[in-house]
Amino acid sequence: MRSIRYALLTLRNIICKTDLTALRFVLALCSLTWGFLVAFTQTHLLPIQIVTMDTTIMLLWGASFILHGVTSLYSILLHKCTWMCRVLGTALGSIVWTGSTTAMTVAFVNLGSFPPALVVYVIISLSNWWILIRANTNGY
Repeated sequence: MRSIRYALLTLRNIICKTDLTALRFVLALCSLTWGFLVAFTQTHLLPIQIVTMDTTIMLLWGASFILHGVTSLYSILLHKCTWMCRVLGTALGSIVWTGSTTAMTVAFVNLGSFPPALVVYVIISLSNWWILIRANTNGY
């Protein structure tokens, strides 16, 4: 019984009190990489390109991911986080990742498949939402 209580307290500390800098850094790199792939890759093999083949929309998606990545890296590397940086670095990341993940999921379900790789996008989306939820804590 004591080990279960200790495990729950440890889990609470991990979820609520740990520093999120490493997670924010990894998500910024994910956004930058995904943004450049979506905006500048013309192979039409990326999952989000199944949703729409329109080049203009792909450039907008790419620009949104790149903007999220740049603002997140700016706040991490320079230790500056203004209100605008926080909005762009957290809310934009949450909205863009959730929007693209939802669009890809709907597209794949309509095609009659659900690739296991979409789980990665769901976890990235949830991680961005967790950072948004914890944006005003010491762990930000």
